[in-house]
Amino acid sequence: MVHGAFWMRVENSQRFVNEVVGSRSIYSTPDVDRFIRGYINEKLIDELSKYALLTVFTKLDETSISTKTPILDYFRRLGLELIDLKFEGVDAMPQYRDRLFWIQSG
Repeated sequence: MVHGAFWMRVENSQRFVNEVVGSRSIYSTPDVDRFIRGYINEKLIDELSKYALLTVFTKLDETSISTKTPILDYFRRLGLELIDLKFEGVDAMPQYRDRLFWIQSG
């Protein structure tokens, strides 16, 4: 589980309405928010799967920056601009967390 924040704005309102609102019949702000959060989570999982878990744990800033770049293109497809993406922390299931700390201490 990755904790963090992202900042965005609508760059192309016509594309945003056509891709997000119109094609999915999403009309309320909470619905749009849920869709965008789900969308970014899906793309983050795709990108983070390319990194070793230890790297993500120990290099949050670097991983934030390198993950942001590929996600920019996904956002543009929706008419959005991803202004920034910042990981604040990563958590894993206890068995993975214990293994990571064991590897790191050895």
